[in-house]
Amino acid sequence: MSMARLWPLFWQSLATPREIGAWLIGLGLGREVLLLAFGLVLVLQTAFMTTLVTLVDPETMPIPLLRQPLVFMLGLGGMLALFAVLLTWAGRMAGGTAQLEEMGLLLIWLQGLRLALQLAVLVLSFALPALSPLLLMAGTALSFWILVNFVAAAHRFDGLGRALLVLVMAAFGLAMGISILLGMIGATTLGMNGYV
Repeated sequence: MSMARLWPLFWQSLATPREIGAWLIGLGLGREVLLLAFGLVLVLQTAFMTTLVTLVDPETMPIPLLRQPLVFMLGLGGMLALFAVLLTWAGRMAGGTAQLEEMGLLLIWLQGLRLALQLAVLVLSFALPALSPLLLMAGTALSFWILVNFVAAAHRFDGLGRALLVLVMAAFGLAMGISILLGMIGATTLGMNGYV
């Protein structure tokens, strides 16, 4: 897919996320394509974060994992995969019908959108540094709005209420999962003992 085709889809994802979510699901992409897209998004996100670390003093970064690109990439991949599973299960408990592949596709697309938004915010923050906090807040709110609509599209919910409930349940499960994992391996192993 060319960039000329991707840009309109990017803007449509911001304006009408539920319709784009349904359209993406309707493509019926195979598992191999999803895994390739997943790997590409992880590599691009890791490259972005690694570059960001070099722009600031690495010693002042609040998350030590950002200084370990491979560990960061594996951690991000694990969280996205777990989140896809939790969104699928929670949605089915709420009467939804999403398949894991469908939810995974939408999370991959959302991660690509978030990366584009992060790049835009970074560029704008150099031009308008005073607006950086507002841009970050706007980007976070927009990502949340898109995600709620994607969950509604994947589970074929009529409205956004159940999608919001599913998102809260999945986020709680993800937080619990991360807490358990950190407790099992020990936060000091990841160099996070000073931040916990």
